Parts: sequence; C-alpha cells; structure tokens
Amino acid sequence: MRIVWLFLAACWFLAAAGCAGQRPPAGRPTPTAVPTPTPTPTPVPAGALPHARTGDGPPLRLQMALVSASNDAASAQHPAYVEAEVAGFGLARLVRLAGRYEPDGRRRLVVYEEIPPAAESWRDGVHEFYTVWPAEAAFLSDALSGDFVVAWPAGQDGGQREVRGRFRRVAGEDFIDAMLLFDLESGRLRGAWNVSDESHELFPELGSEFQVSNFYLAADGGLAAEPGVTLVFNEAGQLFFERRPLASGAYFLGFAAETAAGERREALADVTVNNDALLPGYRVYLDLQQGFQFLYPAGWPAPAVAGGWLFTGDPAGHSRLTVTLHPDAATSTPAGLKSQALATFGAVDMLFEDEALLGGEGGVGSLRTAYGYDSPDGPHTGVFMTFIRDGLGYVIDVDGLATDEAATLEFVRVLNERWVFRPWAAGRQPGRWVALATEDFTTSVPVDYSYARLDSGWQRISAGDGASFLALRVGPQASEDTLDSVEQWLGLAGKGVDGFVRSEGYPFLLAGNVWTRADFVYPAGDDAIWGFVMATNIAGREVVAWGEASAGRFAEYESQVFLVMVAGLVMSNE
Repeated sequence: MRIVWLFLAACWFLAAAGCAGQRPPAGRPTPTAVPTPTPTPTPVPAGALPHARTGDGPPLRLQMALVSASNDAASAQHPAYVEAEVAGFGLARLVRLAGRYEPDGRRRLVVYEEIPPAAESWRDGVHEFYTVWPAEAAFLSDALSGDFVVAWPAGQDGGQREVRGRFRRVAGEDFIDAMLLFDLESGRLRGAWNVSDESHELFPELGSEFQVSNFYLAADGGLAAEPGVTLVFNEAGQLFFERRPLASGAYFLGFAAETAAGERREALADVTVNNDALLPGYRVYLDLQQGFQFLYPAGWPAPAVAGGWLFTGDPAGHSRLTVTLHPDAATSTPAGLKSQALATFGAVDMLFEDEALLGGEGGVGSLRTAYGYDSPDGPHTGVFMTFIRDGLGYVIDVDGLATDEAATLEFVRVLNERWVFRPWAAGRQPGRWVALATEDFTTSVPVDYSYARLDSGWQRISAGDGASFLALRVGPQASEDTLDSVEQWLGLAGKGVDGFVRSEGYPFLLAGNVWTRADFVYPAGDDAIWGFVMATNIAGREVVAWGEASAGRFAEYESQVFLVMVAGLVMSNE
C-alpha cells in the first residue's frame, strides 16, 4: 500500500475549535451567547436515536472501484491490466473474472478464479488488487470440435483445473452432472466424477460424451449455466485440454467481491482483444515493477530473477537471455554501460557495434554490441544492448552457440522490435484511497481528505465539506473496560451544547475488536449533526474514535468512510 503523508497545517482546525481545546475539532457553530453550563444530558436508549446501533457491529458494507486499466488492445503477447480497490468490512470472497460480450449483450465467462485470503485472513478496511491477463483461456476439444471453457482452480497446489458439465456413457440415454479434472501442465484428464455423488467416479471410454457448461455473469452477480458444445472421448478416454489465445472481440476483465452477508460489488473494465497478429513461437514477459515487457521463445521457461539478473534460457542450457538493471545510471551513457558489461564478461572477441531504436518508432536509442568466445560446449556468439530510460540503465544480453547464430540474431531482432514500455505498473496509480502513516498508527483515508494533528492530542481526518470528520486519539491503556473513556468524551461533546442527546454505551464489533460505542445528535441551525464516540484497546493502547457528519450524510460517511478508516487501523508497534 502506498504511504502518503498528508500532514496539513493544524492551525485552521485549532482556530475553528474556539475555546474547546479538548474537542476533536471544529465544524460546530459557535453560539451567539455562551450558555450556562449544565450537566451532561441523561443517556437515552440507543433506539431513541435514528442512527444508533442495536446490534453487535456494523452492517457489512462494501465498496469497489477501478483504480486503473490499460486502454490499448490486449493479446496473448500484450496483456491487459486492471487494478481495483476494495473497501469495507466482512469481506468473504474475492474473485478474478474475465469474459466476452456475446452478440445479445450477455457476459459469458472464460475465467473465474477465487483469490484466497492472506495468511492472516483479510483485514477489514481497504485492499488493492491487480490482475494481468494475456487474453488466453482454457480450451477443451475432441478430434472434431471444441470451445473455450471456465477452468476452475482445483487442488492445493493450483496445478489442476476443473471443468463442469454433463456426462453420458456410450449408448446411454441420460446425461448426469459431472466434473472433469485436468492437469494444468500436461493437459491430461486425471479423473471424472458425478457431481451429485462425488464418491462416484466415472470412467470415460471411446464414445462417451461430455457436454460443457457455459457460464454467464447475471445482472445480480450470480452465475447462470447453459449447455454448450458436446465432445466425444477418444479411445484412451481423453479429451484435449490446453490454453489458447481467445478470439478477437469485446471482453471484460476485473474483480467481484462479496461480504459474509451476501452484498456483492464488481469492478470491471472493458477490454478489446486482438489476437489476429501474434508472432508464432513466442510468449510475453511483463515486469510489473518497472513497467516493461518483451517476448521470449515459447519453449523457454518464464524469466525469473537469479543472481540479481532477470534470466531465462533454452532447456539444454546452450542459449540464454539476461536482463540487468542499473538503478544508478542517471549520469551514465549506453557506452558506459557497455564498458561495465564487458568487465563482467571475461575474455570475448568484439565482432561489431551499431545503434538501434529499441521498441520501434518512438522507442529508446540503444547501443548494440556483438561478441564471440569459446566455451566447453563449443564456440558462442551473442549480442547485448545497452540503453538508459528515466535514469535506469538496461543491459539486455542474448547468448547462444555459434551454430545457432541465426536463431540468436532473430531473437535479438524480436527483442528490439517488440520491447514495450507500459505506462502503468502495479500500485503506482492514484486510487480513491491512500495510506496515512502517523507515529501512532497507519490506516487508509480517502484521497481528497485532509489530516491534522492537534495540540489537544486528537488527530483529525476531515472531508471537504468542513463539517464531516473522523478524529482519532491514541493513549496508554487505562483499563479493560473502555466505557469510562467513552463517557468522558461524550461529556465533553455535550457540554454546553443545547439539544444534545446521546445513547447509552453498547458493545460494537469491528474488524475483530470489541469497541464500546455511544451515538449522539444535536441541532445545527436548520439541520442536525449526528455522531459517535467509540473506544477500544489495541496492542496495549487505548484508541478513541470520534466521528460527526450532517444528518443527511451521516449514514454514507459512517458506513463508507469512517468505519472503513477505523477498521483499517494498525498500531505502529503491532
């Protein structure tokens, strides 16, 4: 999560607070005459206030919004990217999904994958998620026909996929609901089961049929299944399972989230897929941190960081690609990077040198250097490219057997022409929420809110309307029972305020912590202000939260902002 220090000058808030130096702050109208001090009003039952809680905790609320999405056409060699924020409490499920728009407007799914919670389970508050999608999906076929299917993740290691549909034995009369389990790497069928009786294993044979279920995303977020293509098992009792580039067209990509109470939200981006001009024999690697991508031979393993380099190579070990980044290259040049690289190569013969535009028109100027050397497995030749972009130096080295020099040079050409800098990277786009870090705690706050630490010890996070705020106060833990603290601050809140009415204190469960909370209301001109004071103990410290908003906006601010900020609190010593 991005840490953003939103410290603003506190003097405005102090001035607006007038003489009430211990009040969180400001926003209340100043009386024309100072009223005679009166005792704190007698508490009334919680139900007497229109906004008071009578249950154990807040309603399970959920917000979800897109943060960013790539807007260029996606393909199997140019992945789409979507980043979303989820804010709320009681998050129970998060799903990554993708699909295509049918001619009749329906949304047919091709990807539906639940994202497991973190090891400590999801904290309530604000979460950011992103997905990179190479416009591919599972394809199931027999010798004559096939179609894209939703391949549900199965197994603990994620190495298997489940396809749902209906099964019919050879010469059988009726279909039965069934599930096929495939190995993701080999595409082999590992088993088939009767869905209504999972202990009943099925054994496909030549002529057995499987009718795929097509899944559609309904308007209410539910899934609807319809019969799809019917496939026939071969003599080995197998169908063919693989990943394929999708047909070009209009698709959607994003996330769906659901609370334990069943409230559901979606954050979907429209994606245009164009898989009509793929370069055969190559796959794509995308670096999310630096925002670049390149193609590499499909038979090679995916590039991975090894020894400080990004590395991949052919399975036989004769050819390789390394990408080395130099973060301190702002004052260097491509020729300087070349000298650094050669110092690490050892004895090589220089063959030629030229300049090229990496990434085609509008790309970055690079220096290309060809070399050769002898190795135990035979003579090698290679080419490395050096360039600098935004102060970061790059050394891209392709090395292979001299007998494979034509393939090496072709790979260099593909790298040079298909290298792409993407205009985004994970976590770098501004969202609706940003992280606020103080010496006492961190939490998430709306991006347009302001922060001030007051001399009174309160830390106020304010909306732009001047009247809505959440104030937080952290101090030593006084006792296990936080009711006294709530009563103390309620007494201050109501002191000298005509028409101040409050509820009794009651337990309030939020984000795994039991708070003591009381609600209040008081008149403000032609309107009214609603608010709450709540306190709990976290990590050996007492935390007090004080929130206020106008009567017409309180329900929105409380459920969608204030409680989300409180739920996401992490003490600095946790």
